[in-house]
Amino acid sequence: MSLTKKLIANLTAGACAAMLATSVSAAPFVIDLFTDPVGGQTVIDNTNNGTAVTSSTGIGLPNIIGGQRDIAVSMTFDTNPLPTNNVQMSIGGGQLSFATSPQSAGTGLVQLDGADASLALNPTGLGGVDITATGGGGSSFHFTVLESDGAFQFEIRAFTDANTFSVVRLAATQVTPGSPEDSVIPLSAFSACGFSGGAVISVTCGAGGAVDFTNLGALELFLDPTGSNVRIDLAIEGITVPEPGSLALLAAGLLAGGFSLRRGQAA
Repeated sequence: MSLTKKLIANLTAGACAAMLATSVSAAPFVIDLFTDPVGGQTVIDNTNNGTAVTSSTGIGLPNIIGGQRDIAVSMTFDTNPLPTNNVQMSIGGGQLSFATSPQSAGTGLVQLDGADASLALNPTGLGGVDITATGGGGSSFHFTVLESDGAFQFEIRAFTDANTFSVVRLAATQVTPGSPEDSVIPLSAFSACGFSGGAVISVTCGAGGAVDFTNLGALELFLDPTGSNVRIDLAIEGITVPEPGSLALLAAGLLAGGFSLRRGQAA
């Protein structure tokens, strides 16, 4: 069962209804197309010392929300330390790639919090941007897993401010090269504080409540948050908040068809 099927099937009826109640006129809202900067961005950690290897792009990049991206990788364990063992992340050419060596594991972080060129989170760095239909966006995050040689977990962390945020942790399955899998994560899922089930491992919220996507201050994508997957290679295509009309039709089809969804195939 695909990530999209599991997620929508396990959301509450109210959350699904919220996803369907959208306008059909808004254009896709770019979160990160993984095309900037020219020449790409790479971080490699080959030392299990508890210190992340980080990189920040320049500012004013058009295909990244807030115009700037910070990334980091950290090796969490190395069962047989060798100079060639590492954890690495590369972004460029329209995709993010994350990989660990056969005897190593680690985590990867993509942080979008405005032009601060720092891994120190600024939870209001995006300035309260509206990514919903009223702000020119939609009702769901969309991305494509191009391939993954095993199951993995990831988190999307969304902040309005330091006390008002949501963290959604999800489980994804193996994706065969050449058979990319489209994933749709409703924004309404971030309001289901305390929910878990199916592909949704957990939804947690801040002391101030769930994130307000009409007032978004920062976003983070955290790959393998447990740092426990040895020898994993995965690739993800750019993240957007697409035109809500098409997503509403997708959700309606899933509901009517018993959550039957065909995996997206390469063109």
